[in-house]
Amino acid sequence: MPGQYDTGSPDGGAAAERQSHHAPSRRAVLSAAGRPAARAARGADAGARDSAVAEPIVVHLRDAASGEIDVFRGTSQVRLRDPELAARLVRASR
Repeated sequence: MPGQYDTGSPDGGAAAERQSHHAPSRRAVLSAAGRPAARAARGADAGARDSAVAEPIVVHLRDAASGEIDVFRGTSQVRLRDPELAARLVRASR
């Protein structure tokens, strides 16, 4: 008699169990990749006020030469132009 967890597959459900382990989402990967850049963007003088940020911040350096940077937090995006910050991000990524 099949149980309530019987998947009906010949391997007894092992394949379904393996499929339940999902690869990290694109957002999670981008967020993790952006953390060092975000730290570099904040600089050493960031202070305790940054510890209140509950959402990940992702920084995308669109054009290092012009200093065009996109900053993503939650569902919002801000585009700024800061050649000095762009240069610091490039140095920090090496």
